[in-house]
Amino acid sequence: MVDKYETVDRLKVKIYAIYKGSVHGAVEMPEGNWVCGIWRTNGKTGKESKYNLVKVFSYGDLKIDDKVLVSDTDDDDSYVRRHFSGVSAIGDAMTWVNGKTSFTIGDVSYQKAWKFCEKYIEGVK
Repeated sequence: MVDKYETVDRLKVKIYAIYKGSVHGAVEMPEGNWVCGIWRTNGKTGKESKYNLVKVFSYGDLKIDDKVLVSDTDDDDSYVRRHFSGVSAIGDAMTWVNGKTSFTIGDVSYQKAWKFCEKYIEGVK
């Protein structure tokens, strides 16, 4: 799956390459023209661009209680195992707290939002 990004103000970004921690691409401006830029993969603006990026995730292939790996930083060592509970109003992945599932949680308000989420695949991580 190709990583997708957009600016924090929801402008479309066309990715040309992700190389050595930098995203190289162009931002589609409201007028229809494209402005090139380079960003670090953590979404922070590099000096080459004035636009901050956010990674766009699609959670359409996840079902409630699917096993996922989640983190608030894009660092492979910081991911923890949880069960998917849905998507927040702002598009963040949600999980049940303390490793619970919809069957064992008791109170559906016990959910946590995460910035990064990927489906857990047995034997991969």
